Amino acid sequence: MSENLPEHVAENRRYWNSMAADWVAPGERGWAQEACWGTWAIPNSEVPLLADEMAGQRAIELGCGTGYVSAWMRRRGASVYAIDNSEAQLVTARRLCDAHGLDGIEWVHGNAEDVPQPDGSFDFAISEYGAAIWCEPTTWISEAHRLLRPGGDLVFLGHHPLAMVCSPIDGSLPVPIVWNGVTSIWADWTGATQPTGPAASSSTSRSRRGSGCSTRSASTSSITSRSGHPSPPPARTAR
Repeated sequence: MSENLPEHVAENRRYWNSMAADWVAPGERGWAQEACWGTWAIPNSEVPLLADEMAGQRAIELGCGTGYVSAWMRRRGASVYAIDNSEAQLVTARRLCDAHGLDGIEWVHGNAEDVPQPDGSFDFAISEYGAAIWCEPTTWISEAHRLLRPGGDLVFLGHHPLAMVCSPIDGSLPVPIVWNGVTSIWADWTGATQPTGPAASSSTSRSRRGSGCSTRSASTSSITSRSGHPSPPPARTAR
């Protein structure tokens, strides 16, 4: 029996299943390295999206792809629930998990806008380019809010809006380059916007419910929010 998926979720599933082979090698590199973030691979020590110690925490990755972020969390001691819309991506994730001898990660094929877990199941949620850029925003953020326990943290990282507006609507690459083995759209705008030095190119945005401040990078944006469980933003029907 086929799933009754929203149109955009079904299309994302088709796209990522068709593209999965292109992300095997980057996934292998991600599993083999320490945590780093964004276009310029800024180390977690400089952009600390993950705590050094996560023992005792239950974490969820929303849109895990090949699973290297889930591996980074597991190595820090968290038990991890990793969900992705692409079964083909999860084939790579499971293979690499076995190859690296990790347990404690549950790999789940599903939609990050509708996670089959009870309210308040997790201490920490993260999306690195997954749900953060591929899901309907108010839907997945409301879902993350539901899944987190009071005081839980949501961290996500995605492309800066400038990257989106510089991308043709047909998905073609105006000035493509190859970065880390993957063809990239960034060459056509980062030269004009990137500050000097890699550390200046990526920054985090952090907000606590009820207050907030933000900083943005030229290439990526990452946001950390803490859930005190007031009302989440209103959900709307996904397009």
